[in-house]
Amino acid sequence: MQFIGIVGVALFLLIAWAGSFNRSKVRMKPVMLLLILNFVLAYVLLNTQVGETLIRGIATASDFIFEAADEGVAFVFGGITNEGVPSQFFIDVLLPIIFISALVGILNYIKILPIVVNGIGRFFSKFNGLGLVESYSVVAYPFLNNGAVVSIKDHFEGMKKPQLFTVAMSSIASFTVTMVGAFMRMSEPRYVVATLFMNMIGTFIICNLVTGSRDESDMADEKIDDISSDDSFFEVLQEYMKIGFSIAVNVAVLVVGFVSLIALINNVFDATIGITFQDLMGYVLSPLAVLMGIPWSEAVTAGGIMATKVISNEFVAMSILADLPAGLISERTFGIVSVFVMSFANIGTVAITAGVIGGLHAERGREVLRMSMPLLGASLLVSFLNAAIVAVVL
Repeated sequence: MQFIGIVGVALFLLIAWAGSFNRSKVRMKPVMLLLILNFVLAYVLLNTQVGETLIRGIATASDFIFEAADEGVAFVFGGITNEGVPSQFFIDVLLPIIFISALVGILNYIKILPIVVNGIGRFFSKFNGLGLVESYSVVAYPFLNNGAVVSIKDHFEGMKKPQLFTVAMSSIASFTVTMVGAFMRMSEPRYVVATLFMNMIGTFIICNLVTGSRDESDMADEKIDDISSDDSFFEVLQEYMKIGFSIAVNVAVLVVGFVSLIALINNVFDATIGITFQDLMGYVLSPLAVLMGIPWSEAVTAGGIMATKVISNEFVAMSILADLPAGLISERTFGIVSVFVMSFANIGTVAITAGVIGGLHAERGREVLRMSMPLLGASLLVSFLNAAIVAVVL
């Protein structure tokens, strides 16, 4: 299946190139450099002692943070837990996001996070074929969320279509660090950490192919604004806690609504044509699952989860994946599907991204809406590409 994974990588890259709206400017050198880097990153994190040690350290730190978060959650909600229930999604997975968001706010307030993110963005911009603003946006969004968009707001007025595409895609093809702990409670830490960084590099790769590489005129006078405010430490802390709670509630609302809707649709399809909607979509997407390196015997199950992710969101798909009966899919397939699922690439996120950018520049927001389907397709190609890469190295 490793060979099929290689074929899948080549095919997904070809699809991105074929769908390019600036094909004459595509330069293969940065694409190949980034592709090699993503393969090396996946191999080191998933197959080496160095990667295992790093993942173990991150997982230990995550457990340490979650233990502290659980104290706060238990103090407020401990009395409503159900005895004998091993895990409750809202309490055990979502509410700790409040505390994790607060930690992100602290790191942002003391300038550690902006300095690190800006430095990494500048490093990648030296060889990734994209400009500083785009590189910063892709690297910053997982750590600063919409603060990354705010910090480049002055660039929207003169931003060309390729740059706008990359900035918008950076919010769709990734996930934020506030979600890391939640994902670690539903998947293995090594897949979560690997995907967090592979999504960044994968976004660079697909953006190069879809929008073309940049020349000097595209990157003139690029600078990143300081998004710090005059708010006190405790005002910032309170703001980020509220943001964390808003994320937890919004995810809970979407999960309840989409899980219920999918259950209803499944029942209707099963009653009328004898097959559930998820199984039907599993058959539709099973060829793509195979190209990701998943065996035919597990492709329909994987395809159904992949479809759920696109139609609803990553949390719904991940919860279904985590609850699959033991032995239904292999550990390898679990890892591949986990990597595919862990991004914000779904229909709803495109609309949210257009709304955020539109709030800063109305015309650019409308332009993002006009690019909705290409943005979603390119973002999903990042997930397909990364999943296929993981299939090769596992």
